[in-house]
Amino acid sequence: LETDFVIGQKSAPLVMVEYASMTCPHCAHFSSAVLPVLQKKYIDTGKMRYVLRQFPLNEPALKAAMLLYCVGEQNPDKYYVFAKVLFDAQNKWAFDSNYMAGLETIATVGGLSKDQFLNCTVNTDREMAALKRKKESADELKIPHTPFIYIGGEAFDGERTPEAISQFIDKNLGESMVVKKP
Repeated sequence: LETDFVIGQKSAPLVMVEYASMTCPHCAHFSSAVLPVLQKKYIDTGKMRYVLRQFPLNEPALKAAMLLYCVGEQNPDKYYVFAKVLFDAQNKWAFDSNYMAGLETIATVGGLSKDQFLNCTVNTDREMAALKRKKESADELKIPHTPFIYIGGEAFDGERTPEAISQFIDKNLGESMVVKKP
């Protein structure tokens, strides 16, 4: 999509899209334990591109999604840096009643001013855009949970382990490499 932030080579034959909520513990686990293995094996080797799409499940996740989109618009390379930090620090902000203070700390340590942080997270247009993207994804794809993954346009609903996902990716890579004769 036009609003996607993508890592990996444009020439990669396969695309993996993850729908995640920044407050989802399973998504944080995927980010820290599974994605690095897949990145080394597939993304860094040019076999796959990766897209993290926001699917906020609550107010803190919505504010984090707004912050991520805002940071990504200013500097696309920082989208994934901030996503990793937010997932890694999830216990420090996501489940706190004062989650905005936690998000602000992460944002300012990441180089945003207080005004930039507020512009990112209090902007009604940005909030409506994030909610619209979530609704479109929910309506079109019927996403049942987060993280939810599509690989090569096919939903992956197996175990979210490096081994299970690698097997699915390898199957898709094999199919994408087969030359079909007319």
